[in-house]
Amino acid sequence: MSHCQVQGDRLGEAAVLVERSRLLVSDRAPQRGAELAERAVRIFRSAGQGHRLGTALYFLAVARASTGGHEKALEALEEALSLFEAAGQRLWAGLTQLRTTESLLAVAPAKDAVQAAGAAVRLFEELGDTRRWADGLTLLGHAYEASGDAEQAHACWDRATGLYETPNETVPRARQRTSPLEPGAAGA
Repeated sequence: MSHCQVQGDRLGEAAVLVERSRLLVSDRAPQRGAELAERAVRIFRSAGQGHRLGTALYFLAVARASTGGHEKALEALEEALSLFEAAGQRLWAGLTQLRTTESLLAVAPAKDAVQAAGAAVRLFEELGDTRRWADGLTLLGHAYEASGDAEQAHACWDRATGLYETPNETVPRARQRTSPLEPGAAGA
């Protein structure tokens, strides 16, 4: 990061902060990850960077949710979603809806989580992203289960199982290193 700071590359610095935040969360240091993501958000916001600001907000939400701060995560996700939709970033919008579902399941009525997961499922189906579609159906099943609708939950899980078992030729099999809820994951 010092190279970006020395060169005065604020956007490069913010991009590095987002990546470091993501890594810290995966290394079980989400509080520090949130701090770095907050710095990136400030930089991108001051530079008027819509999609990049959305990405920083997304990873800020991931960090906040990892610390149990689901309400604050939902605030960041709501702003990120509007930025991704405005930029036509449907993949990011779907991923944001999945993260929203996770946080809603922690703090809100299950019907809200069902709506968010349903929106993600529709997006991934339209995009033809079979694996993420299955991920969305799995999470939608959990939302239905939390709402007391076991029949719908099992229907979602059965459909997800079928999708996971269906080969998707467009998904490179060697890229299974990142979380399934991150754009860098297989199929992105």
